Amino acid sequence: MPIGYIVTLVLLGMLTGFALIRIRRFGHMLFVVALPASELPHFGILLLGLSTVLAVSQGDLAGPSGAVLLIVAGVILIGCSNRFAGLYWRVGS
Repeated sequence: MPIGYIVTLVLLGMLTGFALIRIRRFGHMLFVVALPASELPHFGILLLGLSTVLAVSQGDLAGPSGAVLLIVAGVILIGCSNRFAGLYWRVGS
């Protein structure tokens, strides 16, 4: 089980999610937390790509759990790419 890859996906996924969803209630706090993923999405894409290459080269993504993790990585990549394009959603009023 690739624990390091899972930790990378969880952290990067949370930062990407916070960067994509603007919740006005926690506006300033989420802005500070999501600042790296929001302002530098290409570093998130690079981190995701390098950690995926490392996990594949070590054979950690063989099997059904690896397929699920690759799907999660693809969703995070789409989120980082959307943030790179300047797309985001607003929640709340």
